[in-house]
Amino acid sequence: MRPVAHGAPIGEDAQVHLELVVLALAPCFILLHAVYVLDRYEKEPIRNLVRYLAAGAGAGVAAAFIEVGVHVALGRPAEEQVGRRTLEVLIAGGGVEEGVKLLALVSLARRDRELNEPFDWIVYSVSVALGFAALENLAYVMQEGATAGVLRAFTAVPSHALDGTLMGYHLAVASMVPGPHATRAILAFVEPALWHGAYDALIEIGVANPQAASIHSLWLALVVAEWRVGVRRVQRLRTERPGRRVPPIFYPLLPFKQVQWPERRPSHRPHPPRSRR
Repeated sequence: MRPVAHGAPIGEDAQVHLELVVLALAPCFILLHAVYVLDRYEKEPIRNLVRYLAAGAGAGVAAAFIEVGVHVALGRPAEEQVGRRTLEVLIAGGGVEEGVKLLALVSLARRDRELNEPFDWIVYSVSVALGFAALENLAYVMQEGATAGVLRAFTAVPSHALDGTLMGYHLAVASMVPGPHATRAILAFVEPALWHGAYDALIEIGVANPQAASIHSLWLALVVAEWRVGVRRVQRLRTERPGRRVPPIFYPLLPFKQVQWPERRPSHRPHPPRSRR
């Protein structure tokens, strides 16, 4: 693949654009399929996954507008103001983007009859994150070309999926225990926001200091560490049996008695015995 050439024939131009679209979206759907396959007890309906993907894309649009406001409020930093630019990406990348993802997830999850087992939180949270990533990746790849698409397929897109995994994990843990869940609700935002913000901040610092090998090494270590954490969280949740009611996410903002969570749908497949850790 190659960037679209100026003055290229219409047919060739359309073909190159189509290739870039596929390159931008394919990693998102591959990762979503991987999470879908990991759901061992009861697969989620495809139509529901599409709803959460669309919500994630909508969250991406909302985040773009909010980030413009952040940039206006903080002012445009000079090229040499690395600390100022790093602060912006910490707020915009970590805080704003993970915040709108969480709001999109919560808005759909509160009355979702399909969300009836702990691992579902991972599936749907990652779906929202990948919907967000698809929109963002499409914008980057169409602007910067195929090279950016290949690099982001192995970095930025999986990073979004991992952030969604960590967010879904805390909400899943909250679904398995009774009582207030304010701490888990806060962690569902704070942990992915910190990972996301650190990822973006190290990239910003690395771009400003391209010769600083230590910054690039630190960024790579961060990516590997988040992968390890995400994989362990997924493995832990896959051992949990379905059939639990899902409590309110932001208890006690919405009293438990007002939430009529459905019982798990009957399944004809036998469940394997629960493993003890």
